[in-house]
Amino acid sequence: MTPKYVTETELVFSDLSKGLKKVAECLLHDPITFAIHPAKKIGKIIGVSETMIIRFCRSIGYEGFSQLQEEVRKEMMHFHQGAPLPEKEPYEMNPFAQNVKDDIHILQSNLENMDPDSLSSIAAMMSQSERVIVVGYYQSQAFAYWLFFNLNYITGNAYLYRPDIDARLLDITPKNSCVVVFSFYRYAMDTIRFAEEAKKKGLSVILITDSRVSPAIEFADHVISINLSDASLLRKGPVILSIVNSVLTEIVKQVDQSDIPASMFKYFIKDGERKNDDYDFD
Repeated sequence: MTPKYVTETELVFSDLSKGLKKVAECLLHDPITFAIHPAKKIGKIIGVSETMIIRFCRSIGYEGFSQLQEEVRKEMMHFHQGAPLPEKEPYEMNPFAQNVKDDIHILQSNLENMDPDSLSSIAAMMSQSERVIVVGYYQSQAFAYWLFFNLNYITGNAYLYRPDIDARLLDITPKNSCVVVFSFYRYAMDTIRFAEEAKKKGLSVILITDSRVSPAIEFADHVISINLSDASLLRKGPVILSIVNSVLTEIVKQVDQSDIPASMFKYFIKDGERKNDDYDFD
């Protein structure tokens, strides 16, 4: 279940002042800061006054900072405890196994918020577009490349945006195309500008992000919002790639039922068809 402080923050976010939005973004994307630091310290970290922190707490329905901090701490404890372990584990519990279980817990929490109709529409748009431009900066570039690489094997219509050589890419992109943008906290301005420019050009924009108040949302036609508020830097990868893979799997199904030539699948090996004679590297 989504914590109350997250829900309330998202409800009032658009009406907050610039300073209060800085506090809101910190709470949504780095709640641990609110769990371990006093209000004065948090203000110094994000560049606002202690009074601003308290004003924000009241704007989302809390009497003061201590009440909000207590709820954040309870949520952190609940998250890290995760689901109760069975009486007997089928494997030896060790730090590596625990790390994998933590990843599974984050994935499980995202299952509750998945919208199959929305994901199916997004998959259809990507498979039917003349070109799919995939964009990601910094850490997101790895996710963007994964989507581009596999989508190109399935449909042959994907293009990975390269800012060093693609300055005029949107000017020569066919109208029946879409843009897939990966944008996570701390949001790269170049990614947001690209989404804005694509929208101005009349292209459909699919945004994969970590918050319903992500800056690029105003330029998106479709949004895949992934809950990463409790995930560390390294824990973001598995859940993002898992959801991307779920979309790719749906695209495989849609393409398999369409009239797209079978040659598109030359290198793409579908689940259940892994036989020695299926590998063709010519």
